[in-house]
Amino acid sequence: MNCTQCNAVNEDNAQFCSTCGANLEAQRRQASAAPAAAIPQPMTGYNAAPPVAQQPYQPVQYGTPYPMAPQSMPNVASHLVWAILCFFFTFWPTAIVAIVFAAQVNGKLTRGDYAGAVSSSRSAKIWCWVSFGIAIAMWVIIVIAVVATAASVSNSSY
Repeated sequence: MNCTQCNAVNEDNAQFCSTCGANLEAQRRQASAAPAAAIPQPMTGYNAAPPVAQQPYQPVQYGTPYPMAPQSMPNVASHLVWAILCFFFTFWPTAIVAIVFAAQVNGKLTRGDYAGAVSSSRSAKIWCWVSFGIAIAMWVIIVIAVVATAASVSNSSY
């Protein structure tokens, strides 16, 4: 007889399982009381596996990957449009730095990092002003050079 708990093969007249010690007499009574079609036949051989108790399904609760930004947080200006305009119309190397800082603002707000978003916004604004200042300085130098060149050409012709 096969034990229904561990699927070990025992002698037909054994009272207890030789492997797990289960009561084979009780198993015989259950088998005779239940209809034959309802009892699953134990697997034997190489692929035999002990029966596994079915656990009830319990859904797993996963957290959000990033904490949501509180609704009460004020909006932080990213200065992205200003940084892009500085890229096209002013000194572009420093405008690229402004674009990088401006692009970080919304991501930091989404993660709930309000202080980081404010810091990136201020840095973007500073780099936009630096780009604008360098462009103004370059235009002033160009105008002075043109005026000086025109003055020297007009004085040398007399």
